[in-house]
Amino acid sequence: MTTRLEALPHRHVLTLPAMPSAVRTARQTAEQALTEWGINLHHPSVGPALLILSERAAHRKAPTRTEPRSRTGHPSHP
Repeated sequence: MTTRLEALPHRHVLTLPAMPSAVRTARQTAEQALTEWGINLHHPSVGPALLILSERAAHRKAPTRTEPRSRTGHPSHP
């Protein structure tokens, strides 16, 4: 017996800054979107999907601030 898999009919894009609160916001937004789309939050695939989402949000790197380097290679020495 084969089961035909279909893509989800909806997509949701959320861009957040790399901050600790981003994980919580991403998870809450995903739960809200799934509920609005009629997907039961107790479905067996929802928990793992939210975990993956949380891990991705938690491991995003914040943009680093770069300082211009002098000719010596050290930012504080000309």
